[in-house]
Amino acid sequence: MQLEKKLDNSYKKNKWCESKMTAEIIYGKEIAGRIKKSVVEDVKIFSDTTGISPKICTIMVGDDKPSKMYMNLRKKACDLVGIDTEQINISSKITEKEFLDIIKEKNQKKTIQGILIQLPLPDHISKTKVFETLNPCKDVEGLTPYNMGKTLMGDEYLVPCTPLAVIKILEDIHYNVKGKHVVIINHSTIVGKPLT
Repeated sequence: MQLEKKLDNSYKKNKWCESKMTAEIIYGKEIAGRIKKSVVEDVKIFSDTTGISPKICTIMVGDDKPSKMYMNLRKKACDLVGIDTEQINISSKITEKEFLDIIKEKNQKKTIQGILIQLPLPDHISKTKVFETLNPCKDVEGLTPYNMGKTLMGDEYLVPCTPLAVIKILEDIHYNVKGKHVVIINHSTIVGKPLT
């Protein structure tokens, strides 16, 4: 009872708790449908303008089940909007040099517009070297040092996928975060850092 009273009093004294919070249900499938329609149109415009069918190459090292599942979901999403995919699944016994050579080869392919390195990588392969090797123009997630630097400097040249999805959802529901206090509980290079 004492603890309950103490917590109640500390809650009342906290200026952050004085404002009323309201919840809003966000219907993700509806938003995804609108985004999908927009991407289909963009893919068609790209193909009609360039004569090239856009293609993303995903490279995965090892046998991580969640990563495989994510790769398959990504392929399905790409298929739905008309983006070709190439999935490369490599044994975790590959050397770092061999892996970097595969990335260099895919960097040179004119038929590939985007490359995605599926994380996590085995310990013997340096993430830093991998993303230093990846061509920034083909970096789908914005993880090369060049693209991360641009993002951290506030340049929206290439916003990584997951943070961009968060921004698109907020825009779709007409929610302006300007001047609001926002808590981001994540510090990853893919989500947390770009969102901040």
